[in-house]
Amino acid sequence: MRILLSNPNFFSLKPIFILFLVIISFPVLAQVCYNNATPSDADSGILGFVTDRDPDKGCRGLAISQLQLDGLNMTSFGFGARAKNNRSIADDFTLTTTQTLATVKLYPYKNNIKGTTTTTQILEEAYIRIWNGKPGAPGSLVVHGDLTTNVLLSSVFTGIYRVNDINDTYCERPIMEVTADLGCKTLNAGTYWLEWQFVVKVDRADFSAIYKSVPLTEIGKATTGDALISSDGGVTYAPVVDEGLRTAQGFPFIIDCKALPAPVPTMGQWGLMCLSLLLLIVGTKSIQQFQLDAHPIRERV
Repeated sequence: MRILLSNPNFFSLKPIFILFLVIISFPVLAQVCYNNATPSDADSGILGFVTDRDPDKGCRGLAISQLQLDGLNMTSFGFGARAKNNRSIADDFTLTTTQTLATVKLYPYKNNIKGTTTTTQILEEAYIRIWNGKPGAPGSLVVHGDLTTNVLLSSVFTGIYRVNDINDTYCERPIMEVTADLGCKTLNAGTYWLEWQFVVKVDRADFSAIYKSVPLTEIGKATTGDALISSDGGVTYAPVVDEGLRTAQGFPFIIDCKALPAPVPTMGQWGLMCLSLLLLIVGTKSIQQFQLDAHPIRERV
């Protein structure tokens, strides 16, 4: 093999090997297939949940998500989805094409003791279900997941705080990005419902052990979606509403999918025969050249 590789004519085969590798590899890359959490365009109609990134505002100059307590008389910072309390939250999403779901990112805030700024993670487990229709409605079925299997992958601080618009410098509610595994579930185009529930570490009898999901938030807008909440472990559901205004709320999340590889072009019988003949010719030429290099003809003196 050393002799063959040192033969410069061997490298004439490189384009063929490169083409072969390209054909068989077809890398499968992750891509965002649903995102109502971080709009790239302020005029897109997507709400998101970050209301201000002004470094002169917020806890330590970080971005904030404002509860409009003064502006709209809203009172709900977030909504619980804690397994211990049998609570779960569900919200809808739409796929425009067939997709293979890889992960989902959710955005709950962690309650701290007043006056503290700790972002230490206390989330232990996350449960996910996907419905093919509105949870609890006749005919709606769970098509993926359950509320007993831990699919938590990570939980990290986003650098964003949940505050109110009276005092936006509070540091008691750091918002986390919780990533959960969707198990490469493939779904056809359509509208589905994502349901989630969290298990948190309990080390003190205070609010530090509770994660609450931040609703979609836009300044001046009181109604942001049509999410549901269950208080009996996912048996019955009711609309998620702000406790002050009783307006319906939605939730931000990002679903990452795996791109489906492009289909490999197929060849008919004639195409396969031509390819086989081409490989035979190239192989024969390479063997002949190898034999010549290994046993060169000596010129007579």
